[in-house]
Amino acid sequence: MRAAAAAGRAAARARRHAGAIAAVLAFVIAAAPGVAESTTPSARDAGTAASPLEPAQRDALQRWLRDRAAEASLPPGARIEVELGAADPRLRLARCARIEPHLPASSRPWGRTRVALRCSEGPVAWQISLPATVRMLAAAPVLREPLPAGSTITPAHLAQAEVDWADAREAPLADASALHGRRLARPLAAGAALRPADLQARRWFDAGARVRIDAVGAGWRVSGSGS
Repeated sequence: MRAAAAAGRAAARARRHAGAIAAVLAFVIAAAPGVAESTTPSARDAGTAASPLEPAQRDALQRWLRDRAAEASLPPGARIEVELGAADPRLRLARCARIEPHLPASSRPWGRTRVALRCSEGPVAWQISLPATVRMLAAAPVLREPLPAGSTITPAHLAQAEVDWADAREAPLADASALHGRRLARPLAAGAALRPADLQARRWFDAGARVRIDAVGAGWRVSGSGS
């Protein structure tokens, strides 16, 4: 009798331990980092999607980003291309009938940026952000060949080509004649557009040259010369 009772108590303890382990495993799986899954019945009934955007919604978001980029000062003949990135594949978001986009305060409407998406009409409210690349393509002078730092730019070095004006913070220099005689501050590859940071500061005279300085004001003038 005593042996049977002891065996029964041991079996009960084993069942309790197994139940506790199963509960811990279930919690760890549900709380795995990077997985956002709605747990409300309405969201489960509506279904979940790895991507929050249907094809028509992606098209609408691309048009919205093109409109935002078009509000900037565009070079003549520019065309805008929008490439949307994908949401984190670990996300599981409730499907949404109406998604409202907006740009975060730190994001620009061109170049490599991010756009925030907010579900305003769905079983569960959610908000995420997507990466996006907005290109502003227009003609600008580019280098025909690679040049090292210190090279003096001549008309033979330049050609016109379509480049992405939004690829850097500074816009390309559009006037080829203003580039003639300028020196490169860093090496550039063939096909590179030239931006202000790529050029050395202008030197209006060489070291040791004789110069004359005239200071003129209301009713007075002071002149001097030196080297």
